Amino acid sequence: MKLIPFTDNFIFKAIFSQNPDLLLDLLNSFPEFQKSKRIEKGNSYSFLPKVYSINFVNFDMFQSKQYHHVFLIQEKKNPEIILTEDLEIHTIELTKIESELLKINSDFESWLFALKQGHTLKGEEMNTLTKKNPKLKKVFKEYKEYSLNPKNRNYIEARKKSELDKNASLLQAKNEGIEEGMMKGKLEGKLETSIKLLDFGMTLEQVSKITGLSSKEILNYKKKSKS
Repeated sequence: MKLIPFTDNFIFKAIFSQNPDLLLDLLNSFPEFQKSKRIEKGNSYSFLPKVYSINFVNFDMFQSKQYHHVFLIQEKKNPEIILTEDLEIHTIELTKIESELLKINSDFESWLFALKQGHTLKGEEMNTLTKKNPKLKKVFKEYKEYSLNPKNRNYIEARKKSELDKNASLLQAKNEGIEEGMMKGKLEGKLETSIKLLDFGMTLEQVSKITGLSSKEILNYKKKSKS
């Protein structure tokens, strides 16, 4: 049975919400947190004054080989003016992570490699990665147990089906709305044209033949437009 990719939102949240120690280790592996004290469980909010938004994405966001971007809030016309240094938005594009185990040189890189390739690793590859970062042993243990649990798999599949059905319904509604709007636009356009043709002196029968509208539709619209 294949493992569900670690990038699945449900798997990711389940593992880290139930294992806060692993979440702390992942966060502490970021280069930004190597310059100050590590985040520990129970630290007060004043210990870490900045607000960090960390986003792992499994697709390419930017046309750059760089996989880790850090954004600040800057003034549009004068980017050198920063609104605040107490907010950083991090994006990590997992698709750009190095795919060769031997080139991994830090805990940060090993974590990202595990998130990207964890569902494909076997035997020697997994041993090599856990030697580089022993904390990943617990990660893979929890990950395998959760991913292979039939109840969890059924829930994830049901949720995915629900999301697909919802998206399909929204797309259908959108297309129907566009089509209805186009039809409405065409109809209103024809009605307005019919009134102009009548004003030019054409007969109701002639206007009806040109626009394809019934005499009743034209007269009703003319009456509404006058009122």
